[in-house]
Amino acid sequence: MALFQLTKDQRFRQQVEHVRLAYRQLPIIQDADYQTYNEFFMTGNRTHYESIYFTKRKRLTYLGILLLNQAEDLGLKAELENIIFSICHEFTWCLPAHIEKDREENAVKKGYTLDLFACETAFSLAELITLFKEQLAVPVQNMVKAVINERIIKPFLDRDHFHWERSADNWTPVCAGSIGMVALYLLAGDEQHEVIERVKTALGYYVAAFGDDGACLEGMQYWQYGFRYFTYFADMLFQQTNGKVNLFSAKKIKAIASYQQKMYLSDRHVINFADAPAQIEPAFDLAVFYNKRFPNDIQLPTGEVAIAGLVDHCGRWPQAYRQLLWKAEANQATGWQPHTTVLSDAQAFISNESRFKFACKGGHNSEPHNHNDLGHFILHYNGEPVFIDLGAGQYSQSYFSSNRYRFIQTSSQGHSVPIISGQSQRAGKKATALLKRCAEAQTVTYDLTTAYDVTDLLCYHRTFQVVPEQLRLTVTDCFHFKIGNHNIEQRFICAPLEVDENRSILKGQGFNVSFQLAEQKSDYQIEPLQYVDHFGVEQKALLLKSFTQLAGKAVTLTTTFTIEDREDV
Repeated sequence: MALFQLTKDQRFRQQVEHVRLAYRQLPIIQDADYQTYNEFFMTGNRTHYESIYFTKRKRLTYLGILLLNQAEDLGLKAELENIIFSICHEFTWCLPAHIEKDREENAVKKGYTLDLFACETAFSLAELITLFKEQLAVPVQNMVKAVINERIIKPFLDRDHFHWERSADNWTPVCAGSIGMVALYLLAGDEQHEVIERVKTALGYYVAAFGDDGACLEGMQYWQYGFRYFTYFADMLFQQTNGKVNLFSAKKIKAIASYQQKMYLSDRHVINFADAPAQIEPAFDLAVFYNKRFPNDIQLPTGEVAIAGLVDHCGRWPQAYRQLLWKAEANQATGWQPHTTVLSDAQAFISNESRFKFACKGGHNSEPHNHNDLGHFILHYNGEPVFIDLGAGQYSQSYFSSNRYRFIQTSSQGHSVPIISGQSQRAGKKATALLKRCAEAQTVTYDLTTAYDVTDLLCYHRTFQVVPEQLRLTVTDCFHFKIGNHNIEQRFICAPLEVDENRSILKGQGFNVSFQLAEQKSDYQIEPLQYVDHFGVEQKALLLKSFTQLAGKAVTLTTTFTIEDREDV
């Protein structure tokens, strides 16, 4: 593999200087002690152990980038060797949240867990010793090969099957793709062939799990995560076989590759349904790669890789390297193009034709990284969030347990959907929202009847009418019960906009949002909503809620939101 020289492309000078500064600000190499390792099992907290773990991966990636820029720097070479040495001596490459304790803590024979991060670590180390074969000490390279064989290759071949080889989520491409990359770099002959064949089979399941619309139900961030590792392996396999093995020929690949351009609303703001943050750095690497394969279908985002976004919070080397390598080969950027899209398998509708941008979702409440959010919506205006999704919560043992829907981000109470007779949406595949697009271009209706476990509820339909030219959104909820005397609490999750003194207008940057609530409402409230995001940072939002007491068996509640531009003095 030819060494990509960053110094040959002046566009990357700022990224390199940022990496240099970020590297200098890292704490000294720290290894997790037993108490930190055991904290997850005692309290469910993942933060402390993972902070140490990911800081070491950041160090690894920073040094790799800096050595690409200064391949003859002996000091950088020594520091890279040191961090590789440290990682090779970790008790486990798996996170405590994923660990198989009966294997890893076995008193007779130490075993290893093949989770996302163990496999990623092996991929990163294998690629780095290949790239820097002429720079790194031979004993360090031999150590990496031996440890990868012990921790990844042998456990993989010793077991007939891992759960992620047939799953429909990001684990399949990340684990299988990473192991496949290790095999391409370090193995040969029958052993390599056996690994590659299993990896190809697993990735076939990954691709097959997508609908024809190419949507990723786990959310935008997990699309980037999983599809990257699929692409990295498939590309290298294609190159090493001179195109004879082509995983990109699968029918769905183009649709999957085009998902990213459908999910960006403006700048770095995305439609962040499921476990995804509201702002995500575009995957320039994937856009560039697939634009070359499908130039008429895949759009290239404008701008450069964000200086602070090159190395992610987990310190992943493979994507940082390819964000630079493949971006250097990019065609002229087109930017994200306006569109109106129905993702028929995901049951989502997106209106992104103007400054007034809207998205809503259906599906079911047992999707991977599921939130109970059927009938929920997002609205942006002029690049600013108005109605939002709170995104992923902070990951912990409890977040992925039976307590999952007690968190505001995952509960329907943290989404713009109603509470019916005191009942929030239920979890499970039987809770569905089926989309019906009306003849009118910007009107969609969902049947949400099964989303609620309310005995007397016969029918609940929600209709969105989007009128971009009038900057208006109308939400119409139609309920029909067996008997009367039910109550409805409508809830709308807003960005932390300013509330006017009469509490009837929300003020954004240069615009006002007025709302006309259903005539049957008895009262409404606007209250602050505080929550902790995925990264442990406290965030703010607004909750607009109205209350309706039904006298009869049926009611239609119409809420209209209108935006008006404002000239600020």
